[in-house]
Amino acid sequence: MFENGLIFFKTKKQLAKSAFDIVAETASRCKENNLPCRIALSGGTTPDALFKLFAEDAGKKLPLDLIDWFWVDERIVPHENEDSNYGRAKALFIDKLNIPPEKLHPVQTNIESPADCYAKELERVFGSKSVPRFDLILLGMGGDGHTASMFPGSSGLWEKKLNVLEVPAPKNMQPHVPRITLTFPVINQAEKIIFMVSGQEKCDLLRYIGSLEKTVYPVQLVRTEDVEWLVTEE
Repeated sequence: MFENGLIFFKTKKQLAKSAFDIVAETASRCKENNLPCRIALSGGTTPDALFKLFAEDAGKKLPLDLIDWFWVDERIVPHENEDSNYGRAKALFIDKLNIPPEKLHPVQTNIESPADCYAKELERVFGSKSVPRFDLILLGMGGDGHTASMFPGSSGLWEKKLNVLEVPAPKNMQPHVPRITLTFPVINQAEKIIFMVSGQEKCDLLRYIGSLEKTVYPVQLVRTEDVEWLVTEE
């Protein structure tokens, strides 16, 4: 499963620096080729250190007028809620930078059909109803082996037609609210994928998953090529 192996770091800060360098390299490549740069972020606490590096960079390495920021998944809560993935990113780096508003593409959670709305936003920005190709997608992994908001046993695991899904509130995961998520066809279409995983229990789970010969966990549905696994036990 881990084509390039697991890249271990002593601290979350070191992991975040490596992820930042990959984001910066992606943006630089897009800029050099005069192409748009589209990046999808994940939630949780592991990316916090990375988001703080975005804020500290203040646009020196990250061309803020070039990058379109999307979200891999979102909890259906107000953006002001502490459980909002967009809200967390907003507090940690978006509010601290002069990012053009048109470059921010959060999931609108205060409307009747947020999944349909987000699918239309992808279509508008990418200019097609087909599966969009992100330059970079950042993912995490839960203690149950989920990634994005694709939880064990979810019917959405095998979705092939839709780019965005609304999924029910996970039974054993807080916060217990429905989610909006990109589907695996979108995730696996990305130019490059980074996983950021922290904590002893998750590292142990990754080692176990690496020994499996069959698909048991949602995270195994992510392709194996052009994926960087950045890991710390901290």
